[in-house]
Amino acid sequence: MLAPWLLSFAEQVFENRKNGRLHHALLFYGTKGVGKAPLSQQISAQLLCSADLYLTPCGNCQSCTLFSAGNHPDLLIIDGAEKSIGVDEVRAITEFINKTSQLKNNKVVRIINAEKMSESAANALLKNLEEPSAKVYLILTSSDISQLSATITSRCTKHRINITDKANAIEWIKSQVNTANYNVTELLALSGDAPYKVIDWAEQGRIELIYQIIEHIKHWLNGSESNEKLLTLLAQLPDGVTILMNQLSLYFYQRLTEQHNQTQELANESCYFESFSSIIEQCLQFVRNEQHAVGLNHNMQLRSLLYKIERTLCRE
Repeated sequence: MLAPWLLSFAEQVFENRKNGRLHHALLFYGTKGVGKAPLSQQISAQLLCSADLYLTPCGNCQSCTLFSAGNHPDLLIIDGAEKSIGVDEVRAITEFINKTSQLKNNKVVRIINAEKMSESAANALLKNLEEPSAKVYLILTSSDISQLSATITSRCTKHRINITDKANAIEWIKSQVNTANYNVTELLALSGDAPYKVIDWAEQGRIELIYQIIEHIKHWLNGSESNEKLLTLLAQLPDGVTILMNQLSLYFYQRLTEQHNQTQELANESCYFESFSSIIEQCLQFVRNEQHAVGLNHNMQLRSLLYKIERTLCRE
């Protein structure tokens, strides 16, 4: 069952298909953990299902059985989670598309983390986007659409995935995991409005670590603690920099409010805003590069990020 905020996107895809207006290339983009994966998974299953049911696949036909088993012959999944997507993977897509459907129905290609495509891979994919094959659908997902070339995005129907009702998302999170001891509203904000990220934190027992990180960030920003302890804690959490950005946003908002109330000097406010923008851009760049940094290299980049932030703060 899809999370409630994802249903409207699935309904739109289904209605377009029913009316013969479904584009052959769909691009779902949004922050990591907002639900792009389960949405694209269900749409893939529905496109491959032999029954013509509303929204959900039947679960009983041969296609659904193969899909559930993870070996559907008319489904190809390319995932850039661990490494970049190269031209060889895209050539495999072309080869897959040119073959006849084994179940005599639709064929689906899912490209996960599509922003990880190299330039040559993106160029190779263009032919499939520009010259679509009958009954073949390409479903792309991306957590950073800014890293996708315009030639790719312009040839897809784009759907920005986000939560439209935070109260609804909070109740859904509570229904999925035990959050009795935590402030789910606060956790959702810390995640960047990514409910599935909150679910992961809870299931992996990382919520206490997150609160520790928040306390150390506050001490670090106030100058009462060095970055060494914070560095150690951030390195333990894959999404640590997301938490850092959230706390930096609160910090600068509070400083701007204090500055405005005390002096009303717009020049100083502009200075703070420029510092904030610079720091957030540094954090975003780190997040973009984070999946390429492992082990010692990852820790070195994290240390460098904290050092740059400290230097920027000193220039206020």
